[in-house]
Amino acid sequence: MNFIKIFFFTIFFTPFAANAATAIDQSLLLGDWTVNWEANNSLGQGANKGSAIETTWTFTPNGKLTSRSIDYDPNTRMRDFAATLKYRVENGNLIKEVAPGRSTEDSCSAFKMEGSNLILKCKFRYYSLTKK
Repeated sequence: MNFIKIFFFTIFFTPFAANAATAIDQSLLLGDWTVNWEANNSLGQGANKGSAIETTWTFTPNGKLTSRSIDYDPNTRMRDFAATLKYRVENGNLIKEVAPGRSTEDSCSAFKMEGSNLILKCKFRYYSLTKK
């Protein structure tokens, strides 16, 4: 009988424990992060990793996230672009505006953390970030 209880406990709770995300706190986020890629999956498959665009996210203590992209393609129309978004940390998740001044927000969790590397899992996208 104990074997059956252990078996069902293992079946139902092991998948959830394996996919548990690490909690995010604001002290972890503060500073500059290089965006390595963004994709629809956690492995970055289909991401344009060889692009000439370099993107940096800067988190400040006052709840502002500045996303700055520089395009090194000589034929680009706009070489430098920056946008400032509002963000906050709630229940271990990053809540950020989708676009500046819009009320639409995206909730992101830390899918994987290894040293200075972080993979964020947002509603529709994964982001690979490296702390500068």
